[in-house]
Amino acid sequence: DPLQVSIEFSKDNGASWSPSGSAQGSGSLNIPIEQLAGSNNARIRVWASDGFLSGTVTSNAFSVAVQKPSPFIITPLNGARYLEGAAVPLLGRAFDQQDDVLTDMQSIAWFSNRDGALGSGEAQSVMLSAGVHTITLQATNSAGLTATTQITIDVKPDYDADGIPDDQEVSLGLNPLVQTDAYSDSDGDGLTFIAELNRGTN
Repeated sequence: DPLQVSIEFSKDNGASWSPSGSAQGSGSLNIPIEQLAGSNNARIRVWASDGFLSGTVTSNAFSVAVQKPSPFIITPLNGARYLEGAAVPLLGRAFDQQDDVLTDMQSIAWFSNRDGALGSGEAQSVMLSAGVHTITLQATNSAGLTATTQITIDVKPDYDADGIPDDQEVSLGLNPLVQTDAYSDSDGDGLTFIAELNRGTN
């Protein structure tokens, strides 16, 4: 009868097992080393069944080098745009074969190539200077191994903090150094510049 075969990996000498692959019949499986937890007592177990009878075989213990974490940024999205003075939400984590999910302040750190260190831990809310920022999330696991991932965001200048980018104010004939003109009603329709922009009518 056709055999169902499963391959499992243990990082703790067989105390617990995690699935690595499955198939019908026989063959081979190549597992990237990055997908295995570091261990001095790792084992592989193969389980086979024809639906009625089953059997297993377990390898001798072997060593796997400790692997780096795999960080990922949830927000902001790459290429996101913000106004100067607006809070930028940073949210990110890392998966680690040894430590599972990393979120704490000792494991996660944030940096900007323009503004330097931005804080530690999975979630931050930061104010960034105007300009293009490369945001880096650095993850460190319990073995002291680190890995990074990066995105780029654009913080548009808004000197007077009126909610209109400076370059757009200039194109509208407004003064980017004066906040009050964004709330003027030069065309007399009862709507301020900022209200018209929000409605997409200007």
